[in-house]
Amino acid sequence: EWFLRIFHPYIGKAIPMLDWEAQEIGNVTWAREWLEEVYRQSGVRPWIYMSESVVNAYDWSEVARDYRLWMALYRSEEEAFDYDMRNAGTLVQVRHWHRITCWQWTSHGRLEGWEGNLDFDRFYGDRRTWERYEQNEPAPVRKSDEQVADEVIAGRWGEGEERDRRLRMEGYDPKKI
Repeated sequence: EWFLRIFHPYIGKAIPMLDWEAQEIGNVTWAREWLEEVYRQSGVRPWIYMSESVVNAYDWSEVARDYRLWMALYRSEEEAFDYDMRNAGTLVQVRHWHRITCWQWTSHGRLEGWEGNLDFDRFYGDRRTWERYEQNEPAPVRKSDEQVADEVIAGRWGEGEERDRRLRMEGYDPKKI
């Protein structure tokens, strides 16, 4: 209720987020209930923010079906300057989500004119995409591995390394498919 009172003036102008770093990080049911209640009362579908280890440690399939993921995965504790992502590494695959929406790749970001560390993030979209999310565009539905395997057999994903690259980009494990 407190969150919703604070968020209310920003409906249609911002995206609510659940920062999932609770003591009981495995309480997926509570997280889903919070997300659903915020969505029900605000009409804006919130995102959930959590670390890669939490994403892959629990069954988030019920959450992933309806809510977007902002994931934290730091590849280095070294300072990163001016959003130079050359040392950010590459994303790992996550379970349950079709794809992540935002990646926080360091908490040691530095910008000229700013004292101290900053979080650096990569949003997978443009301004128009962000604005659509503010207006509550639904999350993409993840196909089952069986559905994707049928598409691969039908040739819809290409062949060889190109197929595997496309599968990984969409969050699927080529070996499993």
